[in-house]
Amino acid sequence: MLKVFFEIGTIFDLEVIAASVDSARQAETFLTLGCRFGQGEALGSALAVSEALGTDAPVTDPMGAERLASALVTVSERRASVSGRGL
Repeated sequence: MLKVFFEIGTIFDLEVIAASVDSARQAETFLTLGCRFGQGEALGSALAVSEALGTDAPVTDPMGAERLASALVTVSERRASVSGRGL
């Protein structure tokens, strides 16, 4: 069943995001199916916006949103390097 979702995403040129990836086995399954993005406890716990930004600046502030995007990319890259590959 999962394979069908990924095939539909590919047909429509969409990125599929795996949700609730809570074990290494689930992460491996999604990687095998070609999923490059995911979220869940197996990939790391959630961050508060203030933690990701390093400040309490509101996200509605354009600079705050830019810093958030930058911080999320940095966190994602850090987690990928720790796990040896991305998801």
